[in-house]
Amino acid sequence: GIDNDVLITPSSSTQYCVSLYAKQGTATKFDLYVFFTGVAVRGTRFSYTWSNDTITTNGSDGGGADVISKGRYALGNGWYRFWFVVSDSTLGTNNILKYRLYPASRDTGPVGSTIFWGAKAEIGSYPTRYISNAGITLSDNLIDTSGTASQKLTKKLIKTPL
Repeated sequence: GIDNDVLITPSSSTQYCVSLYAKQGTATKFDLYVFFTGVAVRGTRFSYTWSNDTITTNGSDGGGADVISKGRYALGNGWYRFWFVVSDSTLGTNNILKYRLYPASRDTGPVGSTIFWGAKAEIGSYPTRYISNAGITLSDNLIDTSGTASQKLTKKLIKTPL
């Protein structure tokens, strides 16, 4: 998968929204694993299945992060914006929010592709407007994570600090 770590202030009440843009390649689904760490790991995996337009919550670590909401909306030309809102209400002691993208499925490994763009984490219960902070255009940031190439792509997604 492709990882991104964001330093956060430990809190049991703060909600964090992880959002991204995605377009289907050859994969039938993709996974996003969101977790808190630093003291004790608490994470949840979100899976999106393209064929039946379904977002599910699968598996957890350390009891799982608290899932507040999840959703997606169509942008046209096959692009969607997805968001996943989580909190760490049980512990509230972790100081890192981490998210990891799997372009196919975490269960099947790097089989197929999904195109991702503009992944970010922010404080809040809904994704805000995306503003590139790198001075580059959409076409410069498209990542086709086909096959084993996904293992070679590290931190190419734009990071937006909280």
